[in-house]
Amino acid sequence: MIRKGFGCAAILLTMALVGCGGSEYRFGNGRTLPNLSGQWNFSATSIDKSQQYQGTANFAQSNGGVQGTVSNLFTYCAASATLGGALTPYNTTFDATSVYSYSVDIVLQENVPTGSSAQAIELLGTASADGTHMSGTYKAYPGSCTTGEDGTWQANK
Repeated sequence: MIRKGFGCAAILLTMALVGCGGSEYRFGNGRTLPNLSGQWNFSATSIDKSQQYQGTANFAQSNGGVQGTVSNLFTYCAASATLGGALTPYNTTFDATSVYSYSVDIVLQENVPTGSSAQAIELLGTASADGTHMSGTYKAYPGSCTTGEDGTWQANK
């Protein structure tokens, strides 16, 4: 009888722990990813070159993925670039009062002249829970149009 009671208690405890843990998107939690789709105004500041960049981007978001185009932000190779990236919860302890609750990882691929290797620029940072602000750091990898560069960036919808 004691073993049976202990077994039932263990099963109930396990069910309670499983029901309380895991994904933040389970069991009717109303939390959703912010919508980054739309037009954005970007600015970036190079740490290496003390230079500022300004540009615009158009994002299309599907679940946690983003894609789109950027104009006149980094013009190492060309005035435009394609972008692709991901949006994920910033940490496992979601803070509804935090403006920055999601991490973004976006890679720009500048349009390069025929025969040149691709020029990649990675933007890492955070996105606001309401989907209207982003900021972080960037790295322009050495490639056909740059020897490499680091800096900060921010964007507003």
